[in-house]
Amino acid sequence: MGNEQSHKVKKTHGQSASPSESPRIDSRSTEAAKKLADSSGKITAASLQNLFSAELAYSLWKYLSEGQGDGVTPEAAASKITPLMGTSTDIYVKICQPVHHFIKVCLEAAGGVAYDVDVGFIQSLVKKMTAHGDNWESIVEWKNSECARFCHQLQSVVLNKLNGYPVTNVQLNSDVLSQLQFLYLQSALPPSYFVKDPKTGELAEWVPIYTSAMQGISVNRFENNVFEYKGHTVTVIKLKDKRTVALASDTTFRNGSTRYGGNDTMYFELEPSLLRLDGTNSIYSNFKIRSASMGLSFKEVMKIDKDLDEVVAIEVWGCGGASTLNEQRGLRDWQNRQAERNKKVPLPGNWDDNPDKTLLEMAGINFSNERANMEMEARRRAEMGDG
Repeated sequence: MGNEQSHKVKKTHGQSASPSESPRIDSRSTEAAKKLADSSGKITAASLQNLFSAELAYSLWKYLSEGQGDGVTPEAAASKITPLMGTSTDIYVKICQPVHHFIKVCLEAAGGVAYDVDVGFIQSLVKKMTAHGDNWESIVEWKNSECARFCHQLQSVVLNKLNGYPVTNVQLNSDVLSQLQFLYLQSALPPSYFVKDPKTGELAEWVPIYTSAMQGISVNRFENNVFEYKGHTVTVIKLKDKRTVALASDTTFRNGSTRYGGNDTMYFELEPSLLRLDGTNSIYSNFKIRSASMGLSFKEVMKIDKDLDEVVAIEVWGCGGASTLNEQRGLRDWQNRQAERNKKVPLPGNWDDNPDKTLLEMAGINFSNERANMEMEARRRAEMGDG
C-alpha cells in the first residue's frame, strides 16, 4: 500500500527539494551507486537492465550517464544518486518523461500492467496531469497537489537496489477497477488511509470486507459487512449509467438522517471522466429509517436508491488492516450471541428482573430503588405483625 521508505511528500511544492539543485555528496551515495555497477566497476545500460525493468532502466541510464555511452563510475554518479534517495519523489517525475512513459514506469514498479480497457482512463489521467503544461515541473505540481503517492512504489523499487530496503507490496487486485485505476486511487488518498500494523510496524494491507463478485449485490450484506467496520473505508461502485466511482470515507458508515464525513472524506469518478471532490459532511446513508430519505449519496453528484438498483458491481475495502477487521467480526459475534441469549430469557412482569433494565443501565440510565425498598419494608412489617 505504498512505500514506507519513500517518506512523505510535502504538499507545498515550494518546500520540496528541487531536482535541479546540486545536492551534497556523501559516502552513502557513492556506496549506493556501487550497487548499480557491473563487474568492471562501472554503471552501464546493461547493468541497470539486470536490476530494473527495461523502461525504468532506460530512464535511469539516461539520467545517470548524460549521454556517456561507455559507462559511469559510482563516484561520478554519486551526485545524481543523492536526490533519488531523498525525501521528495519529484526527481522521478523529471527523469521518467514524457508523461505516458512516466505512467507506465510507475505502474510497472507497482507490479501492474495496463490493458486495452485502460485507454480511456490513461487519456483522462494525462489530461489531468498536463492541465497546466506538459513539462515535468507542471506534472510535479499535479502530483504534489492531487496524487502525492503516485511515485512511491517507483522510489521503493530504486531504494531496494540502492539501500536494500524491502519493496512494499501494493494491493492492485480489484473486482471493479483496473490495476492502473486502483493505483491512481490509492495514490490520491491522504495518509490516514494507510495505517501501520501494530505487530509488524509495516503498512497494513487493505482488506476486502464486501464484494458483489463473491457475495452478490445485497443491501443486507452491504450493511452487515460494512456498517460496523471501525476504520476508513473505500467503496468502489460501477453504475448502470456507465460511471465508475469511488467513495473514500474516514467515518464509519451508519444509518441516519444527516450527512457525515470528516476532512479526509473524498469522492472520485474514474469513468468515463476523471473527477475528484473533497468534502466534510458529504456522505448520506440510510437503509432503515423510513421517515427519512433512503439510499446512499455523496453531495449531489452520486445518488443510489435504497435497493442498490443502479449498481452493476460494488466492493468495499477496509483500510485498517486485519486487526480492525477482526475487531469488527468480534463485535458482530458478540451482538449475535447477545441477540440469541435475549431470545431465551423470559420477560417477567417484575421490572427489576427484566433484562431490558440491565441494558438501559449499561447505557447510563439509573433506576431508583425506592419502590423496592418500600416493598421490602412492607413485607418486613407484615411478617412482624404475623409473629
